[in-house]
Amino acid sequence: MTALAALIRSVSNASNNPELREWGQGEDGWESIVPSGVKVTRETAMQLSAVWACVRLLSDTISTLPVGTFRREEDQRIPVSPRPSWLDQPNPVQTRVEFVEQQVGSLLLDGNAFVRTIRNPLGDPAELWVVHPDLVQIRRVGSRIVYDVADPETGVARTLDEFQMFHIACFAWPGQIRGISPIEHARRVIGLGLASQEFAERFYGQGMHPAGVLEGKEELTPEQGKEIKRDFVRAASGVRNSHLPIVLSGGFTWKPLTITPEQGQFLESRKYSVAEIARWFRVPPHLIADVERSTSWGTGIEEQNIGFVQYGIRHWLERIEQAWTRHLLFFNRDEFVKFNVDGLLRGDQKSRFEAYAMGRQWGWLNADEIRAREDLPPLPDGAGREYLIPTTHRGADDEPEAQEPA
Repeated sequence: MTALAALIRSVSNASNNPELREWGQGEDGWESIVPSGVKVTRETAMQLSAVWACVRLLSDTISTLPVGTFRREEDQRIPVSPRPSWLDQPNPVQTRVEFVEQQVGSLLLDGNAFVRTIRNPLGDPAELWVVHPDLVQIRRVGSRIVYDVADPETGVARTLDEFQMFHIACFAWPGQIRGISPIEHARRVIGLGLASQEFAERFYGQGMHPAGVLEGKEELTPEQGKEIKRDFVRAASGVRNSHLPIVLSGGFTWKPLTITPEQGQFLESRKYSVAEIARWFRVPPHLIADVERSTSWGTGIEEQNIGFVQYGIRHWLERIEQAWTRHLLFFNRDEFVKFNVDGLLRGDQKSRFEAYAMGRQWGWLNADEIRAREDLPPLPDGAGREYLIPTTHRGADDEPEAQEPA
């Protein structure tokens, strides 16, 4: 089971406890039945393929990006060595990928991510644990922010300060600390998708024919009616029985009552919900296998990846980077955390090599820098450190060289 799947399961377990439900959602909560007739929660939303695909795409992409700590000296970004231990092993049982994946999943589903910080005697982070958002209440005490964290077994709260817990929030209203849940505000769109999915399941599970009435000419006892209904359902239900002829004897006729899926534009509603959910999560539809429409994210793979990085994941990356920098590098204010998105911005091989040739020719890339971008070792004996400068180039203020007489 992945870390994200464990987080989704814990959502269900916590929501079954009425005491814990009050902590994260209030007495009335936001999980209500939408006009489409289904109940939308974080767990049911993840049962919709478009929501699952968007959440997994964003969480998998961000959690697998390289990340490091740096300090800035003049105009240069210098890697910090050695790396902080929590950057690679946040706690004894999780890898960094699982740790980041849980934070991104919590942000996408709840709009908030809470990380419990256990520090060593020097004050540096020793263990980092992502806490379920339903277990946390935020309140102000003067100028400070404190977190009341409920125990998942007993519901008893423990108060933690900003030194022991930090919080990453999605969009929040002015004056509020807690972020707004994307699932809460997209629940009508998600509800439409869930209703379409449930309709499809019932349509194929209960038979390829719409519901209707078996009408006969003779009076039947209740037992006879139940038996005839049971035989008809057994003969007509299921995909294997679809399009097979059914023989009705005894003067019975079948009269359908409901409209067909084509009349209700069943397929169109499912396509609409996929595009709308992709819009909510700022994900290019083609990345979640919706390739029927032309994309406005660019024409080439590189342009589409640049658009995805700029508009789909950059704001999530910066929220995580700033929160980690502020709370986990507490004693090193000149250092900062940065994700590396270069791997997502790489074009095809031909485009990369043409760009390398241009950088090499005009003198702003050497051979070792080019090889490093392709994950290759430097040339031996420092042969790749040399920069090439075109001989025809000179500074704008340089005096022209004197021409020797012919």
